[in-house]
Amino acid sequence: MHMALDHFVSQVYLRKFLAPELGNRMYAMRKLDLATFTPRTRDVCRTEDGNTNQYLVDERIIEDFLMDVEPRFNESVEMFADDVPLPEHIYSVAGIISYFLTCSPAAMRVNSEPIRAMLVEAARAIDQENEPPQPPEEMGEGHLADLLEDGRVEMRIDPRYPGAIGIANITGRVSKFGNSKWDILFNGNQGCEFFTSDYPVAIQQTHDPRVLARIVPLTPNIAVRIIPDLAQRDAPIDFNFPNFRYRKIDIGAGEARSINRLLVRCAEDVVFAPDWRDWRPNFVKRNRSYRVDNVTQRLPIRDGTVIHNRSEIVPHDYRNT
Repeated sequence: MHMALDHFVSQVYLRKFLAPELGNRMYAMRKLDLATFTPRTRDVCRTEDGNTNQYLVDERIIEDFLMDVEPRFNESVEMFADDVPLPEHIYSVAGIISYFLTCSPAAMRVNSEPIRAMLVEAARAIDQENEPPQPPEEMGEGHLADLLEDGRVEMRIDPRYPGAIGIANITGRVSKFGNSKWDILFNGNQGCEFFTSDYPVAIQQTHDPRVLARIVPLTPNIAVRIIPDLAQRDAPIDFNFPNFRYRKIDIGAGEARSINRLLVRCAEDVVFAPDWRDWRPNFVKRNRSYRVDNVTQRLPIRDGTVIHNRSEIVPHDYRNT
């Protein structure tokens, strides 16, 4: 049976980061072992049948979405850089970003955690309200919640299940992003161009503790920072994007370095760059021991517990991966 090799980071996006002297290749480094290589875009960020999801009636419906998003991407980046983006350009860029946040392995890993936390909390509730059966003797004493708490039992979530939820709601995410505030960041600092990666969406805390900005490099010299508008949470989908607001900002070398630090730390494993100047290997080495993860907080209330989930950049030892 033929299996499609689906790119979870679109090739049309990765081609923006080709190294001029390498033709159709980029520079790359793995966070796991710091190995460097020069891949073609078609050879990285892909999985067999990655866009096939058995939890959906139309298992490859995300491909229809990409057909609306990817063909306009190059034109959309030009409009963001040089002109006023129209709704179709906002849709394309917001769509590419939403795809990364839905179908990449990193996204599906992170999005599995709220489901796992909910199931663990349900196990606690069952323990409190009923007399659950005792576990097998070889597992020791305790109820199900105890076994989950100390790791004797693990709940495994098929990552394609949260992927299916994300795909089913991806147009809503595009609308929310497109009806929010955007900073278009111009990095004119020669020699400090942006990295990208196999999960090219960095998170950044805003002045509002409830809101995380997403920073995505569109080219080595242009990035967008989306600050989601909380008022859009329950707003109807609107692809005319009447609430889209933007400003264009020339950033200094210090902010370019700060954004690159976030991009490397948020990468799942492989970072890419259009050049391999002397500073890049050590920069990746210094910032590789992190990744994005879901952090869960249990907040007790009178009638039970509220589960609060939040994406954060957390330390991660790749040697034990």
